[in-house]
Amino acid sequence: MKILERFGGVAGLAGVFCYFLAFLILIVGPAALTNANDPFVTDINGDQVEVPAYSDDEAAGREIYIQQVCWHCHSQFVRPVNEEDVRWGPVSQPGESVLDVPHLYSTRRIGPDLAREGWRRIDDWHIAHLWDPRTTVRDSVMPSFTWLFQERENADKIKGLLATLDSDGDGIISKKFDDTSMWPPEGSDLRKNIEALLSNKDHIDRRGVMQPTYKQVADGSDLKPDENGVRPYDAHAKWEFELRGDGIVTDYDCAPEETKEATQLVKYLQRLGIAIGKWRKPIVFGTPTRGYRPPMKGVTVSYKGWDEDAGAWADMEISVPDGEMPQRHADARRYGYLKDGYPGMDADKRQELDNGNKRAKGLQNAYDALMGAWRKANPDWDERLDRGKILYDQHCAACHGDEGRGNGMGAQFMLTRPRDLSKAKYRYRSTPVGSMPLDGDLFRSLYRGLPGSSMPPWRELPSEQLWLLVDYVKHFRESTGDDWNPGKPWDDVSKVTPMPALPKMTAEQWDETVVRGKAVYTAIGCNSCHGTEGYGDGPGWNDTGRDNGGMIRPRNFQPRDDRDITDLRFRGGIEPQDLYRVIFNGLDGVGMPAPALPQLIENGEKLEALKKGGASAAEIEAATKTAAKILNPPLWDEALVEAGHVVVSTDDSGRRVETVPQFRASKEGRGGRWKVGDEWAVVVYVMHLAGKTWEDWPAQRK
Repeated sequence: MKILERFGGVAGLAGVFCYFLAFLILIVGPAALTNANDPFVTDINGDQVEVPAYSDDEAAGREIYIQQVCWHCHSQFVRPVNEEDVRWGPVSQPGESVLDVPHLYSTRRIGPDLAREGWRRIDDWHIAHLWDPRTTVRDSVMPSFTWLFQERENADKIKGLLATLDSDGDGIISKKFDDTSMWPPEGSDLRKNIEALLSNKDHIDRRGVMQPTYKQVADGSDLKPDENGVRPYDAHAKWEFELRGDGIVTDYDCAPEETKEATQLVKYLQRLGIAIGKWRKPIVFGTPTRGYRPPMKGVTVSYKGWDEDAGAWADMEISVPDGEMPQRHADARRYGYLKDGYPGMDADKRQELDNGNKRAKGLQNAYDALMGAWRKANPDWDERLDRGKILYDQHCAACHGDEGRGNGMGAQFMLTRPRDLSKAKYRYRSTPVGSMPLDGDLFRSLYRGLPGSSMPPWRELPSEQLWLLVDYVKHFRESTGDDWNPGKPWDDVSKVTPMPALPKMTAEQWDETVVRGKAVYTAIGCNSCHGTEGYGDGPGWNDTGRDNGGMIRPRNFQPRDDRDITDLRFRGGIEPQDLYRVIFNGLDGVGMPAPALPQLIENGEKLEALKKGGASAAEIEAATKTAAKILNPPLWDEALVEAGHVVVSTDDSGRRVETVPQFRASKEGRGGRWKVGDEWAVVVYVMHLAGKTWEDWPAQRK
């Protein structure tokens, strides 16, 4: 027993004892207390549910995961220790591994844990990450899996188009988006080749979109039940994926094509951790108020600019006032034909191009001189922009690009393109359409991300770093005016749309509010695009809506399938306050107006002009009827009539006319008079369409 008299001996015995104790607790104990063949787990509602079997693609993806040795760096086990559930999600349950033989728990976390990876990011992000992890995470140490990809048909042709025709360098070419004034003339062989490529739906424009298979009939007749009580609309309100072929070509069309194996691997990753149900929810986070920000001192500088009238270089002067940051002029960027021209360009076009290039050089000289002097005059901002650039390059540039144009390495894999920050069109704001967002709005988007897109949340970053990113992102904004007018101010709290207090509501009041909300939703024209039932198939949608280099559809509020998490498709948030901001501020760049009832206002203005212009009584009456019809499209819902939310009458032709009390066809009051509570009624109806119930209303309940 002398071994116990020596320190080494005691330490050795203690080590053996601790090893066997850990073995009993971590291995023997769980094995004795659990049934490895029990296929049931407790879901997020507390119910016992059976773990669904892998689909064929998911099972194949799991085999690829094993073959590619993904398990070596990624674990698949949320441990029941401090903060694990905060980082990764609900603690793992034994039943979740019943399908996995061998288990893929792993112990290393060189890469993030994947136990709850399902639905965390969209498929596009995973595809880009597999091709080259640096396209999404610049400092990733994960190897590239390029052998899971193949060259796309016509990739070289598309790259050639982008290299020559992309006039603004955002990775998009289209007659709808780019300046075509310098393109080869109509009828030339080169132009014919270009047109042929742009119109090649099968081989060039491969983008698709989930879209409704049906557009509601404008007069509402498809919403009216037939003699058997069946609405024709019910047979058509579905969504499906369809290729666009709209003549818009992006670098997405020439990105490496994922093989079947890559697609199966992504399907497996999207399966991980969802057996317990739709546990993932958007981050609920309000708009923060900014604290101290260094003041900005204005400067005036001289530079060499191109005098278009004199056709010569000249000394010029430019200033930025106090409180403003210099902006690059959009015309300072010259790409494609707007930079180099094309073979056979005639002399006049060549001269015009040369003058344009000289003007661009002068504008760039102005920006460089102004920004250089401004940063010297504002050392605090010089430091902030330097620090912000480091953070941006590390976390953002992979998708948004070094210049903020939304053309980073990862953008080519994203069907929904990263935001072009130079245009400063931000959808989710506390301010109305056409205004700049608050700094807090940008902070909020960074903190919580944009669910349903490739934009992840960055809540793990300290607040100060997020504010640095806000400032750096703002510096990408470009000017388009001839006078370099700074334009709309940032962070203008005077523009904030006031929000009424969230009402308390009983379950019975919720049900009544849903009914009223449907009437108001239709009265202000939401159903024109989104459809009365919220499927995004209203009679007014068309193919002209576009944003950030892509054609868009109105949002579908309804769940698309059993696995769909509707909450994660409301990128601005699904909370009542979030929906209020979106509905009553509108969305910049996507054709989503604030409900100032633009059609009604337009008709109201026409009505006023007719009256002031001495129009005849017949003309005024016709304009009044037109405004009324636009204001009150058909609902064909007798429940609204019975509840008193809709009044039915007939016009001179005997056509049924439905009106919502408290609304009038006039310009007064932004086009209509609200009944108290109508704002929240619209919000409640949208929540109802998204599958929400009274239980989802915040805690202000009676």
